[in-house]
Amino acid sequence: MREGGCLMPYIMPPPEGKANGYSVWLMPNDADGHLCAWLIRRCAQYSGLLFPPHCTLVGNIVAFQESVLLELFYDLARTMPPIAGRLISAKTEDVFFRAVYALFKDPAPIIRERRAVRERLGSIVQPSIPPPHVSILYGTYGAVVKEKVCAMVQDALPWRFHMDTLAVMRTEGTVSEWKIVERFPLGGT
Repeated sequence: MREGGCLMPYIMPPPEGKANGYSVWLMPNDADGHLCAWLIRRCAQYSGLLFPPHCTLVGNIVAFQESVLLELFYDLARTMPPIAGRLISAKTEDVFFRAVYALFKDPAPIIRERRAVRERLGSIVQPSIPPPHVSILYGTYGAVVKEKVCAMVQDALPWRFHMDTLAVMRTEGTVSEWKIVERFPLGGT
């Protein structure tokens, strides 16, 4: 898509179990991500899918040069403050990337940063962006498995999820193919 002679990013919905292009994640500090990483590893017994703990800021960005994307998010990360989140409830959905997830007590700071990202990216509009959350289990499961995992996550809540890093991810293909391209500390710290 071109706007004013410049190649603009756009978002495409991925096929089930796959993602397109790049995603930008807010990642927790090591201490706060530890419990979440443990839960993700424990839940991998159902799917085998391991992924770093994160909250997606924007996903499925395609048609964008990686160097331009990295420069844009480096600049954005320098001005974005760390976000002290608290996860308080577990939910399930019939969506591959949100089979089981935890919701934030106060999602407003993340929503504010998502808005800032959309303003910086221009005409990018993600058709249905879910509420800020941290996924624990990816995959397609029946109600019994999802409820069992959801109860395990709910028993571990609440927990702090302090996000101090913005990560640009190459999320082309399946979860096992995803790669961290670059990490930027929030607030230039």
